[in-house]
Amino acid sequence: MENQPLETDESQEPTTEEQSDQLEELFDEPGQEEVGKQFTLDELNEMAGRKENPFKSKEEFLKHYTNLKSFVGKKQEASKEQPKPDMDKLAALEAEIQLSREERFVEKNPLAKDHIEKIRAFAQSKGQTLQETYDKDFKELLEAEAAIKKETGIGVKSKSRISPLQVQKINKLAEAAKLGDDAAQHELVKEVMKG
Repeated sequence: MENQPLETDESQEPTTEEQSDQLEELFDEPGQEEVGKQFTLDELNEMAGRKENPFKSKEEFLKHYTNLKSFVGKKQEASKEQPKPDMDKLAALEAEIQLSREERFVEKNPLAKDHIEKIRAFAQSKGQTLQETYDKDFKELLEAEAAIKKETGIGVKSKSRISPLQVQKINKLAEAAKLGDDAAQHELVKEVMKG
């Protein structure tokens, strides 16, 4: 079978200017003087890389590439029209992430709980993470503070022991003092100071 140019019926010209322009773009080569050079069906299939599933006609080839160009054009338009992210939502999300990081940091470092604002400000000024700032600048200080608090809380405090007889006497004096007895008030003060 010999490759011969496809003969097309003159009445089957492209119906729209767009198809005509596309046809010229597909078949014109740079520097070519004649417009509308005829390609064989085999040449079209070879240009399209279709050896296994070749085009059956020139019209099928044109239809395929017209649809393909239209599809690619729609894809490009869709990608340009993507909505811009809402900055308020982004700021809220960022704040939520920061809060979550701080909560995990405090869980990991319980001594930092009462000092998180100071650690955060210090970390931001130095451009460090909370953990880096805590380890380098706060950890030793907060551990020493906790040790001092622990040492001062070791002493034994005993409640003053009052005998049941003294409790009864104090209760009677308190009742009399409530009624306005000045002598009972003075006696109540003396008794409480003894105990």
